[in-house]
Amino acid sequence: MTWAGYAVAQDKAPLPPLKDGWSRLQLETYTSGCTLTIMLPARRDYAAAAERSGNPSPKPFPEEQLRASVEPMCACLGLRAAQTWTLAEYMVDSTAKSKPFIEEAIAGGQCKPEGILGEALAAKRPKKA
Repeated sequence: MTWAGYAVAQDKAPLPPLKDGWSRLQLETYTSGCTLTIMLPARRDYAAAAERSGNPSPKPFPEEQLRASVEPMCACLGLRAAQTWTLAEYMVDSTAKSKPFIEEAIAGGQCKPEGILGEALAAKRPKKA
């Protein structure tokens, strides 16, 4: 996994400075939870759309491509949270605190997703004149 460009896989590369309470484990937990929050409804909605289409052989859900797009975004969002608030502060209202970071990412700013999710979101953005 990478956290906004920081590798945290097997090599256990050092993380940038974090606010109190955050650790590698907390960031990994954040990333997993964020990823599931996106993947589960996406999988469900994809299956529902395939069923509504009446296509007897729909394309399989792009699990690997979507996960490869979502995980780095979620890792970046977690790192931003960990550099902005202590874990205790963040937990008071994590949804409200995360919302501006998520909106910025969706709009193509910091933490914007790449790959299949990035392409889908870019296609929905209004074209600049």
